[in-house]
Amino acid sequence: MKKFFPIFKTSKFLKISFTKILFLSFVFLICLTHTTQAKTIFYFEGSQPDQKSLEFVVWVKVDSDKPLNAYDLLIQFPSNLIRFKQFNTNDSIVNVWKKMDLISANEILLQGGSISPFSGENGLIISLIFEAINPGKDNFIFEKAAAYLADGKGTMADDVIIKNVPLSISQINVEGVSNAGLVVSQVKNPILKEDKTPPEISIFKIADDPFDSKNLFLIFETKDNSGTVKNLVRTKEWFKWSKWYDIKSPYAFSKNVWAIQFLAVDNSNNFSEKSFYRWQILAKKIIFLLIFLFVLGLLIKFCYNQLKRKNEKK
Repeated sequence: MKKFFPIFKTSKFLKISFTKILFLSFVFLICLTHTTQAKTIFYFEGSQPDQKSLEFVVWVKVDSDKPLNAYDLLIQFPSNLIRFKQFNTNDSIVNVWKKMDLISANEILLQGGSISPFSGENGLIISLIFEAINPGKDNFIFEKAAAYLADGKGTMADDVIIKNVPLSISQINVEGVSNAGLVVSQVKNPILKEDKTPPEISIFKIADDPFDSKNLFLIFETKDNSGTVKNLVRTKEWFKWSKWYDIKSPYAFSKNVWAIQFLAVDNSNNFSEKSFYRWQILAKKIIFLLIFLFVLGLLIKFCYNQLKRKNEKK
């Protein structure tokens, strides 16, 4: 029996066994750590209210240790205490929006994606601007919060944590945002400052619409000190401007459009302007119009000659 088990008494066997056990334990620990720490967290942050208008911003954010590229959120807010004013997509990690709507008096639907995947902390999805209208206490709630992995398969992130936050609106003068949640206060003796700085148009470019070959995308990003910017556009397909439209990025427009005028307007009516002209499209339209007029002229001349010959025969 001794000749079959001499290895158990050697230091070499003990070293090999110890190494294997240590390696397997290390692999197990890595897997366990990855499983327990992998997560996606959706949460809110808030700003101090504007002293004049009682407007304040709620930032919708995400932390994730996995690359994400699509989001589907339904947010509920206390409409008896605050009034929704505006969306602001400045600095958002989302650059293609499918839905960005106030679907009821107290619900906001957000659906969008990003060209570049996001992972890390403090990812800004969108800024929501509200106005305080009544004192009281209630909550901001994620009714739905889903994220999708940037794996090319549309896989839903399975470990999602949501952090709802209490909102407190009071009549007293309170500074900043408390640790307990968002605090909005009616500020006594407001200091009014005149704003003369126009918004900044940091991105303005034309790109192909990946969803419709007949359209193009206007992709833009605007910023202002007030945090709220109204983005307007009008277009020309022939020789007359369309009416002004309030738009969000990206804005899809027909390839028949040859002129675009874009305005970014802040709360004090300061504005910045950008224009874009597709002269080759205008040239094609003019050539088409000249050919049409030429053919029409030949047709009129032909009809006139025919009528003239009939009259001469009579």
